[in-house]
Parts: sequence; C-alpha cells; structure tokens
Amino acid sequence: MGGCASGETKEDAMKSAHSKLIDRSIKMDEQEMSRAAKTTTKILLLGSGESGKSTILKQFKLIYGQGFSDDDVKYYRAAILGNLVLCSKALVQAMDKLKIPYQFNPAAVEARIKDQAAVVASFDSNVFLDDQIAIIAMEEYNSSSQPQILPAAALMKDAVVFSADTLTQHEVNAIKELWADTGVQYCYRRSNEFQLLDCCGYFMAEINRVTAPNFIPTKQDILQARITTTGVSENMFTIGPGVFYRVFDMGGQRSERRKWAVHFSDCNAIIFLIAISAFDQLCIEDNETNRMAESLTLFSNICNHPMFKHTSMIVFLNKIDLFKAKLKKTLLSKHFPNFKGPNTFDATSEYFAHQITELNKYQESKIVYIYYTWATDTTQIETVFCTVNVILLQLSAQPLARNRFVAC
Repeated sequence: MGGCASGETKEDAMKSAHSKLIDRSIKMDEQEMSRAAKTTTKILLLGSGESGKSTILKQFKLIYGQGFSDDDVKYYRAAILGNLVLCSKALVQAMDKLKIPYQFNPAAVEARIKDQAAVVASFDSNVFLDDQIAIIAMEEYNSSSQPQILPAAALMKDAVVFSADTLTQHEVNAIKELWADTGVQYCYRRSNEFQLLDCCGYFMAEINRVTAPNFIPTKQDILQARITTTGVSENMFTIGPGVFYRVFDMGGQRSERRKWAVHFSDCNAIIFLIAISAFDQLCIEDNETNRMAESLTLFSNICNHPMFKHTSMIVFLNKIDLFKAKLKKTLLSKHFPNFKGPNTFDATSEYFAHQITELNKYQESKIVYIYYTWATDTTQIETVFCTVNVILLQLSAQPLARNRFVAC
C-alpha cells in the first residue's frame, strides 16, 4: 500500500512538472509572439486598379524576399503570352472604335496638313494637329475598303487569352503583322483613349524572345507582366534583424475595394499608389471617370477615414517613366484645367503632390510622405524602400508629424 501511495505521488509530481513545463512553454511562445508583433509592421498596399500595387509587391519579393520561384517563373511565362494576346485584341477593337484604317500613315498625313497649314487654319485655327490627323483617319476609315491585313486582325480578335502556355506560329505572325502596321502604331499612340495594358509596348518589342519555345522570363519580364489582382494576399518580409513587414496587397478594381475594410485594424502604415501617368485615361469600370480624379477621391476617402486618423500614409506617385513620356506630347491642362503652370515634370508632379496634401484633413496628427516612383525599376524602388524603412522606424518613436515631401 505504501509503495502504491509512493508511486502515485511520483506520478502526480511528474504530471505537475509536465504541466508546468507546458505552461512555461506556452508563456514563452506568447512572449515570443508578443515580441514579434512589436517588431512587425502591418502595411496595406492600397490604390485604384492599374496603379502598380502588385508590381511594388514583386519588388518587395526581389529586395527582401526569396525572389521568384520556379513556379512563379512558369506562371508568369503564361501570363506574358496572355498579355500579348490581350493587347492584340485591345488594339484590334480600338481600330474600329477610333475608326482608324489599317495601313493608315499619320506621318504622311501630318506632312500634308503642314503643307496646307494656311487652309487648315482658315477653317479652324484652334484645332490641334493631332485632332486633324484623327479626323482624316476617320474619313479614310469610312470611305475606303480595308486592306489585306484584316485576316490577322480577325484571328487575334477571336483569340482566347491564356488558352495555352505557348502561342502557335500563326498567332505569333499575326501579332507581328498587326504591330508592324502603321495604322496600328497610330492607334497605339492614342492608347489613352481606350483600355490597353501598360506593358504592351515592352512585350511587343520583345515578341521574338518571349514567344520562343525555350523562353524563360527575366526579373524585368515578370515586373512588366500584368495579372489583375483579386482578393487580398498577405506576405511576410524580413527587413533586418528582428524587423518584419506584413504586407497586404489589395485588389484595386471597384468590385474588390469592399474587401479592404476587414484588414484596416492594427494597420501601422499605408502605401497608397497613384498612377500619375493616368491623368489622361478613363477608368476601366465605366469608361467615363478620369483615372487620376478617381485615385484622388479614393485617397481622400482612405486618408480621412476615422480609423486612419493616426496612421501614416506613404503615397507613391507611380509610373513616372510613362508620365514623363506623355508630357512631351500631351498638355496636363487639357485634362486638369485648373493647372496653370508649365508642362514640365517638376511643375505637374508638384501640382498633384499639393492636391494630395490638401486632401488630408488630419494634418496635425497624420503623416503623408510623397514619393515619385518607377515601379518596374528595381534600383529606384530599392532607394525608395530604404528611405521608407527609416521613416517607419522613426514613426515608432515619433507618432505625430505633419505632411512631408520626399522626391525620389
């Protein structure tokens, strides 16, 4: 009996010790999770569709993550071919929408208009040269029969996006024929008047390489590739010893924005992307609303949300490469009449930066940093990230600050 009682005592002691060990382990795990939570910054990538959020996430992966896996490379190979087909279909449809005949030669028309400048000026001196060319293109479209390039256009118009991991040689030849056509090139010049992926010019110029049977996408190819984001993706990145970012990439189309709110709690910072190059484009959803105007409205709604009264805002005025190219041929004032300055990058970008800071109603309690970014340029984005990292560390020590400008 005594031995039995003694055995039970030891068993109870062992159970008690094991229980204490479990409790201590749980406590240590909780402490470790608490420490991790304190060093983990929750960042939301927000912005309207086509602003470059997913490209910035790709840059996070390249700079702070493991880069692109073999599965990623395979996935983006198919996506790139899909982008080529989608762009071809968009161009063919736009040729009819804008009433541009195939083989239309805008250079020849421009020379003819300049020769007859006095006549043109006499009936409407306020019409721009580009408008005159568009009018003549429409007249030729309505009066002439279509040339023999139409079979290639018909093939791509009916092509199925993502139908396979490869394109047939017949499809590749059709895309090349379309892209070489002077009328299609003129249509591409007017791409702000219809919906076309920004990567169109890049992949069309690389069509021989990206359609080769042994094609393996480069990092730049993957950065250029476009896949519409649906839902929300969460990614963890180690920025430095004991410093972690929890980055949420949110779909930017209107139908996706209702999914944002559930992720607003415990947010440390927001990186809000605005495609500054979209000042002359319309939204995909309605083909009526100016994309830049929509982005500014969306920014105002997020920036002034009560939950974000003390949440730092980092604004990336993105796609400055495309923006600078557009400024060479398009006046900002044509789309934003309130802009009265010179059509230079400095003046136009400052105009939008000023609008952004003016939208912030919590200027005494909220930080708004503004950067000019080129999301597909890893070197430039890495420089921006380095500055942003310093800012986020400073914010933990100084939670309140006014709007600040940092141009990169």
